[in-house]
Amino acid sequence: MNDELDPTANPDLDRLDARLREAVAEPYDDYVLRRARSRVAGSLAAGGGRRRGVVIALAALIPAAAAAVLLATVLGNLGRPLATHVVTGPTPTVEASPSPAEPSPSAPPSAAPSPSPGAASAGPVSAIAMFDAQDGWGYVPTTATAPSGVVHTTDGGVHWALAHVPTAGRIVLTDPTGVRTAWVLAALPGAGTGGPAAQVQALTTTDQGANWTPGTALSISGGVATLSAIDANRAWLSVTGNGAAGSNAMQLYRTLDGGMHWDLIAKGNPGDSSTGPGYLPGSCQKLGVTFANASDGYLNLHCPGGEYFLYASHDGGVTWAAQHLPLADLTTGYVSNCDCQTAAPVFHGADGFLVLTGGVEAGPLDTLYLTHDSGRTWAGHALPGTPVAPPAMPGAMSTGYVVAVPAGGGTPPPAGTFYHSADGGRTWQRAAGQLDGLGTLDFLTDGLGWYVQQPQGGIPARILRTPDGGRTWVDLRYTVQG
Repeated sequence: MNDELDPTANPDLDRLDARLREAVAEPYDDYVLRRARSRVAGSLAAGGGRRRGVVIALAALIPAAAAAVLLATVLGNLGRPLATHVVTGPTPTVEASPSPAEPSPSAPPSAAPSPSPGAASAGPVSAIAMFDAQDGWGYVPTTATAPSGVVHTTDGGVHWALAHVPTAGRIVLTDPTGVRTAWVLAALPGAGTGGPAAQVQALTTTDQGANWTPGTALSISGGVATLSAIDANRAWLSVTGNGAAGSNAMQLYRTLDGGMHWDLIAKGNPGDSSTGPGYLPGSCQKLGVTFANASDGYLNLHCPGGEYFLYASHDGGVTWAAQHLPLADLTTGYVSNCDCQTAAPVFHGADGFLVLTGGVEAGPLDTLYLTHDSGRTWAGHALPGTPVAPPAMPGAMSTGYVVAVPAGGGTPPPAGTFYHSADGGRTWQRAAGQLDGLGTLDFLTDGLGWYVQQPQGGIPARILRTPDGGRTWVDLRYTVQG
């Protein structure tokens, strides 16, 4: 976040920014952090499933005090959503597993993941993405005694094993042709994490991490924003640079051979109004790039007071043009002149969704957008509140799940209300009361899903699994093996 977006800059708030940014998984960080900063200154993110380009945004753990400030800030800045229908549903049942074997309702909840021998220094799993009911990947953030790492499970999240790869920065899963490929973007040791000397390397595996194919090291100037892959060979890497006057620099790289070679195909710099092949927009905060297929890609933006919050490419990332987003639940009009940003789209083949967060003086415009043509057209539906984590919409997206802070507040921090939609996001039901903490969702089917709960403020790190769409949850009491 640049100080140009909030003139109330001071060192204390800068330190708060840094601590909050460690906690909130992109793409919601900039919007939520701006709200938090403004508030503190007082100036006012049992079945098989196929998926393409599922991304785990790697976030560290948030301190308890910062978590309370963050959630209190979100609650204090909510208004009434547009055209949202919410029905009260049952309170969830959370059961605890006494061991990492079979779940049982008789044991008390675990206060923290139980470390297995040799893994006592490993941190809690902070985000996951599952290929199917058993096979999945996750991320363990940096702790005081251990670096960050990538973990893999073969039993639905009960046992996790550390994968032996360099320090990871992004994980992407692809399964377009039945060949399950996991991409990991690693920051090479000793190369730094940003600036001219930084180097990153993509690695891929198709055998659950038993063997990794390393790509060529790429020198970058800036920080990695997103890695988007559509198969074992084709991927795009966006790198953000310095910002000025509400905009930032970005470079977009593409590989066609699994990271062995990267080509710079487009770039944008603050104040540069150049258009045409090879140029990204110079204005606005460019957050990341996501591709649905080899041709159709999308740049999500934060653009205060702007007219466009999404740019599209239909030639593999070389040429970009602004794309309007329609107003929620309306057939005419489009979003403009608001303090809004879009999240990175998620695609399942030609089906996909993205979220717009932000608002105008009259209230928030938190909106879920759906597409069935790889993003060329979008239909928007109002969300029941401000999401604290990206929604989950499995399959053809007739069913949706989101953890959100309800409009008007009413949810004591740090907690979010769990909502379910059975009609593609048109209406939402409070399906399972509250889920504690800041967490992330991953659903494979209309019933089978996981909630990864972050530890803060006395709330433990847990992975909860539901077989029935959130009516009941089982605490997996997972372990991490080094």
